[in-house]
Amino acid sequence: MIVIEGYIHDSTNKPLSGIPVELFQRFPGQDLLLTPPPPSVTDNEGYFKIILSQIIHIKNSQVYLAITDSTGRFTSVRDSQSRYRKEEFSDNKGNEALKWRGEVINNLNNTIDITVVL
Repeated sequence: MIVIEGYIHDSTNKPLSGIPVELFQRFPGQDLLLTPPPPSVTDNEGYFKIILSQIIHIKNSQVYLAITDSTGRFTSVRDSQSRYRKEEFSDNKGNEALKWRGEVINNLNNTIDITVVL
């Protein structure tokens, strides 16, 4: 079992609730969504937890988080490891969403602290 957890807050350290968080695995050509729908959503403390119970081969931890910006208010997103990049994501049904994609997670055992500038 793999557990990815963390907190999302704004630049004044106020927790951000209701933020969808997804986990992807990087592959050449197209990345694979690892979290089953619906995405994990932050609670009132800004906390999220993604549990992957199925056996997934994660080579060199080629996984990253994507944070959905459904309001379009984020100006930047970062964690202790890197800045996130703003991208348009499309699902297999043609739905598009604005998401902020992080870099590959270096240590899956760490709690991830994400800061969003609004």
